[in-house]
Amino acid sequence: MWTYPQDGAPSRESKETHEWIGRNFPGLHLGGPKSSTTRPVAIWGILESIACGSPTLRRDLTKACNKLPMDIIARAVDDFPRRLKSCIEASNGHFEQH
Repeated sequence: MWTYPQDGAPSRESKETHEWIGRNFPGLHLGGPKSSTTRPVAIWGILESIACGSPTLRRDLTKACNKLPMDIIARAVDDFPRRLKSCIEASNGHFEQH
């Protein structure tokens, strides 16, 4: 799995860097700062490790969700407003652009 840090470092934010990424990784979407999306990625990693590879993925995913510790869910929920604010700030106040 590949990730591209969105931390505002000049070496990663330059036009040349983004053009190189576009040429070498067509279709790659660069998301907002510090998180490519507003999904709680920590939870998805846990669920993936529990459920993937199973022929009965839906049933196993439901079981995995039921096994998630509430403190992990609470941290992800508590962190959501901060990450959403970072996304909005990175887009000059716009959450979605059409």
